[in-house]
Amino acid sequence: MKRRVITDAVPGPESRRMLEQAAAQEGPAVARQSTTVWRSASGVHIEDVDGNVFLDFTSAVLLANVGHRHPRVVAAIQEQADELLHSYNFVNPWRVALGDRLVKFGAPHGLDRIFIGSTGAELVELALKLGRWKSGRSGTLALEGGYHGKTIAATAVGGRSDARAGLGELLAGVHHLPFPQLGTPEFEAVQRAALAELDSLDASGAAEGIGTVILEVFQGNAGQRHTSPRFLGALEEFARRHDAVLIADETQSAFGRAGTMFAFEQVDLHPDLVIAGKGISSSLPLTVLLGRHSVFDAAPKRALSSTHIGHPVACRAACAVLDVLEEDHLLENSSEVGAFLLSGLQRAADQAGLQAVVRGSGLMIGIEVLDGSGRPDPGRASAIVAGAASRGVLVLDPIGIAKNVVRVSPPLIITREQAAEGVAVLSEAFADVA
Repeated sequence: MKRRVITDAVPGPESRRMLEQAAAQEGPAVARQSTTVWRSASGVHIEDVDGNVFLDFTSAVLLANVGHRHPRVVAAIQEQADELLHSYNFVNPWRVALGDRLVKFGAPHGLDRIFIGSTGAELVELALKLGRWKSGRSGTLALEGGYHGKTIAATAVGGRSDARAGLGELLAGVHHLPFPQLGTPEFEAVQRAALAELDSLDASGAAEGIGTVILEVFQGNAGQRHTSPRFLGALEEFARRHDAVLIADETQSAFGRAGTMFAFEQVDLHPDLVIAGKGISSSLPLTVLLGRHSVFDAAPKRALSSTHIGHPVACRAACAVLDVLEEDHLLENSSEVGAFLLSGLQRAADQAGLQAVVRGSGLMIGIEVLDGSGRPDPGRASAIVAGAASRGVLVLDPIGIAKNVVRVSPPLIITREQAAEGVAVLSEAFADVA
């Protein structure tokens, strides 16, 4: 499918009707993307219910790593649906096959146990429980701006105060450190303050109650924010000093999304548990937890379970995805095309006169839109999303602390030519608002 828009406006009339109907059914608390209603998807393109075809720069929120409806993934799902749809915690062959491959990925990092679940939030909760079983302590150290899901405990350790507003006390013993964001004028000052807080936790004795440290290597929902290897190393040293369990939440960044199999490999981090999801199936709900046997085996016998543990259809789809990632060299493509997009988008913003900072790793990129004084500009970020959609490139509604970051996250199969097409369209949207 080629990029084209065949109605006069986006969203078109049928999309508007369905969006209004969904709003009436679901109410304002339920999240909905505002630009269109999807009908079908293939590769790096989306077709909506009005017949518009978009170049997809969303990957259905960093999920479709090998593209939409990849033939090998579809075939795996169809074949498995004819054999076995569900087996609860009865072991099935594809649970074992996927587990074998995951252990091979994790073993070089000391991660020799796995649990195959459904969602990122589910496995965040499980990781926090493992941290308590291993350490014997209930306190958690987390980072401002972090995102770990929408369940109670995941919200509690998440670093967004607005997400916790009105919920009362969610989880006792959670301490949030400031996040030193690389590339900002205040980075050095914030890093000093965060490191000083670590020292204060030691000096006051409060560190003795902390049994888990949880972080994202690259903060996705906060606006694709990075921090320094020095700061991440200090968090790891803190965890080791206090025999706490270090959790890396890579629900968004794993399996090539950030340009390597796992993002922690880029910053010399050595987590005890890794939550890795979304892109592993490129389709069905599937997230996995990798960890050290010393942590996993601290749980009581048979304590780790889930209704959809090792789901046979999702596991078989994931095995197909891993085949495609390897055979089509998609980690390398993610790194190379991601670098092309980073430079191209920054150049396009500069040429348009748009004040913006483009940052990211692999195909996990954010465009932070600022006003003339360097302050967050959520209005222009939203206008860029709408302008891109009207020209046939689909990006998600703005993310970030101030909702002023446009996320660019196409499938890992995207070609340089398709990436260039997307940059050209976004440059027009930049010029509209600059």
